[in-house]
Amino acid sequence: MISREKNYVMERAEEIQAYLGNKFLTCVKPMLPSHVSGGFWLGLPRKFYHLHLPNHDAIIILVDETEKEYQVVYIAERTGLSGGWRGFSIEHRLLEQDALVFQLIEPDKLKIYIVRANRLSETDGALGLMHLSHAKRTDFGQNVPEAFSDGSSPID
Repeated sequence: MISREKNYVMERAEEIQAYLGNKFLTCVKPMLPSHVSGGFWLGLPRKFYHLHLPNHDAIIILVDETEKEYQVVYIAERTGLSGGWRGFSIEHRLLEQDALVFQLIEPDKLKIYIVRANRLSETDGALGLMHLSHAKRTDFGQNVPEAFSDGSSPID
C-alpha cells in the first residue's frame, strides 16, 4: 500500500475516534501482518492497557459494528489479545493496513470500528454510520457533525 493510502486510513480512523468523543477511552490500531495472519496476536497501546485494562489475564468482549459480541483472551503480561482474536480477525476479513478504532465501553468490553484500507462498500459505510449515529445519540450527548468537512461520512 502506498503511503498516501495508509495515511488516508489512519486519518479516517482518527476522525472516527474524534467523532466518538471522549466519554470513553479510545485508541487507533493499524493492522500489521501479525495481527491478521500467522500469529494472530494483537498488542494494545501501553497507555490504553496500562490505565484501563486488568493487570491480570481476563476475558475481554469485543463488540463489532453490528453489536455482535466476541470473547477474546487478554494476556496482561504480554498486553494484548490472543485466544479468540484469530476468529474475530478472520470473520471480519481484516487485512494488513486496515485500522481499528477501539472504544472501551465497559471495563471488560471494547467496541470496535473498522476502517478498511480498500475502502468500505456503500452498504458497509451506511451500516457503520448508523451505529456511530446511535452511539453519538445515546452515549455521548454531544452535538457532533453528521459529516466531515469534505462531505464524507465518518466511515467511508
